[in-house]
Amino acid sequence: MYSQDRKYFRFRCRVILVAFLLISPATSSPPKQDGASSLPRFILQCAEIVSALIKDPNGFLKMSDKATIVQGCIKRVPEILEVIEHTAKGPILGAGLLVVSGYLLYESSQLYERAKDLEENYEKCKDDFKLVEDNYTIFNDYIKKDIERHWKNNNTAKMVRNLKTVMEKLTSFFNSLSELADDTRKDIKQISREKTQCFAYFLSAIITCSSVTIVTGNLLVIIPTWGFGVFTLFYNVYSFLNLDKTLEKFQILKKAVMKKRAEINKARASLEVVMMRADINM
Repeated sequence: MYSQDRKYFRFRCRVILVAFLLISPATSSPPKQDGASSLPRFILQCAEIVSALIKDPNGFLKMSDKATIVQGCIKRVPEILEVIEHTAKGPILGAGLLVVSGYLLYESSQLYERAKDLEENYEKCKDDFKLVEDNYTIFNDYIKKDIERHWKNNNTAKMVRNLKTVMEKLTSFFNSLSELADDTRKDIKQISREKTQCFAYFLSAIITCSSVTIVTGNLLVIIPTWGFGVFTLFYNVYSFLNLDKTLEKFQILKKAVMKKRAEINKARASLEVVMMRADINM
């Protein structure tokens, strides 16, 4: 599922990049011809860097030459702005930015829906954990009140028969919690990716709205672009806050699941020892 998400994300990045390249007038002559000739290649490099940063922020931060990469991007920003200012005074770029703004709004709305789905996933995981926890409490009481009583009364034959059933249930509880731990771990990773995308869409919306204001004076383009942008900002701020809360809940739930799983595993190991001693006495 994660590889499919990465494929879709790379596709979205390419769509935005292609839109930017297509809407830039090809017949213009910017002031710095040498810089402009290398600009498309530089934009592609920056797109790859941003894509890598969004997909794996920790991996990017571990790169030894990350400072050089970032400094190189920053140094070229004034040149990019100069080229855009010189070449992008026509309606084509304004229309392209409007399309990009609408695209960002669509992607942000999809991210908002995924954030709600993750919140529902948490509620389901919490209910599943509560069910296992309640069932384990019942069997734990049975172990203390019945199994231990047979052990003290030296009724090992009946105790062993009961122990086998209890061991099967404990193993079932342990496996259920292991699956639940894997699910929470996957959701936590997905939330981290979605939060990064929230920031990327938020920043892209600001850049798009600012750019359309600079490059065109057509209100028929500026107003809808800003309208899309405002909704995009709202979606991403709201989604980010919800994702942050959901992430905190998932982290607490994960700790509880791991703690309960360790408790069940310890109880299971103790009962295995009891079974071995009972077999010796029999």
